[in-house]
Amino acid sequence: MGRRSLFFRNALLQFSFFISFCVLTVFTVLYLQSVGFSTLDTGIIFGLGNLCGALLQLVTGQLADASKVISLRMVIFGHALLALVFMIPVVFFQATGFIIPVAFFVFVLISQAIQGPINSVSVAFEQAGYPISFSVIRGIGSASYGLTSLAAGFYFESRPITDVPLVLFCGMLLFMLCIFLVPPVPAGANTLRDARVEPTGQPTKHFYRKYPFFVPLLIGFTLLFAGYMIINNFLALLVENVGGSSGQVGVAVSCAIVMETTSLMLYGRFRRMLSDRALMAIAACFFTIKAFILSQAADVGLVYVSQFFQFATFPFLTGGISYFSADVVEVQDLVKGQNVVTIIMALGGAIGSTSGGFLLNYTNAATALMVTVAISLVGTLIALYGIWSAGKAVTKKNTAEKAL
Repeated sequence: MGRRSLFFRNALLQFSFFISFCVLTVFTVLYLQSVGFSTLDTGIIFGLGNLCGALLQLVTGQLADASKVISLRMVIFGHALLALVFMIPVVFFQATGFIIPVAFFVFVLISQAIQGPINSVSVAFEQAGYPISFSVIRGIGSASYGLTSLAAGFYFESRPITDVPLVLFCGMLLFMLCIFLVPPVPAGANTLRDARVEPTGQPTKHFYRKYPFFVPLLIGFTLLFAGYMIINNFLALLVENVGGSSGQVGVAVSCAIVMETTSLMLYGRFRRMLSDRALMAIAACFFTIKAFILSQAADVGLVYVSQFFQFATFPFLTGGISYFSADVVEVQDLVKGQNVVTIIMALGGAIGSTSGGFLLNYTNAATALMVTVAISLVGTLIALYGIWSAGKAVTKKNTAEKAL
């Protein structure tokens, strides 16, 4: 298979997945509200779904690593099929009651768990020597998210929000069909295992005793990501609160995605100018600044302004911690070091989704945003302390190495 064909098929896999993922994360809260569920219900669905999805991703990753029979394509196909099966009663039989939250819980869980295997497919081809660029392919996925938010926003201005399950079903069905376009993953490169060092088998707690500066980094950025998820999962309600429409929700999300995609593509240049610790510090500050600007919004214009700060939040957080941990931990601890990002996103997603739903259900948007600012500010202070501690540890390590 030619390079262009392989690149196109991998890119199409990412592009098709992020269609349903965008509609799920941006417009589900409006749909659930329209059929009688509260924001607290939505928060619990997303919180538990994100947490369980992260755990399922670890299990399926180990299964694909260990099995010679179960391939990554089979794992991805099985996940997609399960999401479709649970959504059938809602789409075709107008199911009501508990079936709706169960269907959406499974869809959130699957959408969280499936991202690792999808990324692993492209990485495996790249590791096997095929000239495709995972970073570009992943960027196409982000572009799909932005384009979908824009298109879906205007779609739901003229169509009822109750079409959300149908759009989710069609998006996931398209993704499942695209799975068959991707050729089998090269033998010996089934997962990321070839690119990592086998763990020592010591419990995770030993990692944090060995590298204590990761504790405040983990706590601080988990709080920051929790605040980020409050805004992310309930942005549609926050935009409506200042008089915005579904179309303007799509525009707001697109602004953030354009900034995020641009930042990811330029991240290598930023690393040449600034250290990973400096980039993490910028992210720690900008998460709070973004939340504060959004809390002051009286119209959609300021919401748009807040979205431009996405440029230096999520990309700098994930990139900074990933590269920093790879540089400072010992070889046998690389896996645990990279798992810090997974833990931050899982815990932050669960805390943010649940607390955001609770706040919007029992208070109002203004109060929820001020609490978000407070959570983010505490997270910023703790994260900055962790970055300072990490700097001291790195300096001490470098001094010791020079003395040898």
